[in-house]
Amino acid sequence: ISNVTIDTTNFAFANSAYTSTTPCSSVVTVQASGLESTNYDFKYLNSDLTIEQRTVVLNWGSNQLTYTGYEQLPSLTIDNIVNGDIVQAIYEAKFRNANTDRSWALLEGKSAYSANVTGLTNANYKLPADTDYDFYICKALLTIVTESGPITFGDAPRGFGLHQINGLLDGDS
Repeated sequence: ISNVTIDTTNFAFANSAYTSTTPCSSVVTVQASGLESTNYDFKYLNSDLTIEQRTVVLNWGSNQLTYTGYEQLPSLTIDNIVNGDIVQAIYEAKFRNANTDRSWALLEGKSAYSANVTGLTNANYKLPADTDYDFYICKALLTIVTESGPITFGDAPRGFGLHQINGLLDGDS
């Protein structure tokens, strides 16, 4: 016997519970149907599908921040989200102490930090393996303007008074 054909025109999977928004850890039963053949009878067996969490992609912003006088973290966007879901990250930062962590010596004009995502606000998603991000807070720039004036060649330098400091943030002095 050769050239047996199975008609798949009406082939379908049926389930009563699954949609693209079915929550994670749900188990749905799927059953095939609709196959036809003149030479075969079909026995359809149910299959169980377990909905697993989708892994997000973490996209961090610049790792070079400038001192603002306030706590700050690098920006973070989350990708690989479906169905218009809202997923937010729970994350924190810690100072990398050069005295206890020799791999993190303070760089000239920068303080070293590490941000870490500790969780997500939507249980249908999970974090990738790497959730850490290293960043630096650089010193803010101050502009110092002193009094100007003439000095005669050969005279001893005289003190110039401080005229203006530009760039100090609120609360700093």
